[in-house]
Amino acid sequence: LTANAQNGDLAAAKEVFDKMPHRDVVTWTALIGACARACHGDLDRAKALFDHIPERDLVCWTAMVEAAAGRVELEIAAAVFDRMPARNVVSWTAMVAALGQELRVDDARLLFDAMPEHDTISRNAMLFGLGKMGRVEESKAMFDAMSDRSMVSWTAMLAIFGRMGQLDRAEGVFDRMPKRDVVTWTALVTLYIQDGQMEAAKAVYDRMPQADIVPWNAMLQAKIH
Repeated sequence: LTANAQNGDLAAAKEVFDKMPHRDVVTWTALIGACARACHGDLDRAKALFDHIPERDLVCWTAMVEAAAGRVELEIAAAVFDRMPARNVVSWTAMVAALGQELRVDDARLLFDAMPEHDTISRNAMLFGLGKMGRVEESKAMFDAMSDRSMVSWTAMLAIFGRMGQLDRAEGVFDRMPKRDVVTWTALVTLYIQDGQMEAAKAVYDRMPQADIVPWNAMLQAKIH
């Protein structure tokens, strides 16, 4: 059941579930996950399953919040979140991310500030939300305050500066990165291409350790068209 749920194979997960002689909160939660992953239309089925679970634990509540928030169904996500008898960092983060996705960054910030604790993922979610709204200085303040920056954090900050046309600051982030992967190298090359700085883009590309993964011509075509 869990394997099918993780793959989003709702039919197979439901078949296993229906054959189970005994069901507990773990199996119900796995089926909710399968519904959420299968397709947009199955959020209603996930909610129906959730409402029928005899006893719910924190993981189950969180799975439903994540399912709704992941589809940016804020009304459903908020209703479940508000009813939760207890919350963990995952459920809080799901709501922050969904609000940011809907450009409700001030609401996301209020929720973020109300969180009892933060982790790298929740900080990244807030960073993405601020960046999406073009709030560069707030994004930078969030980034600078992070003591646990991940590769995602660094790449997000680089992209935020680049999106706002602040290539010098994007370069500064890139130069300060403790390590880089193909995503961060590609991000900087893309920023140069979009700014029309083809020579600079090619120079960075030629330094990429993983250049063979993304051929230059393919990258150029993809960014121009």
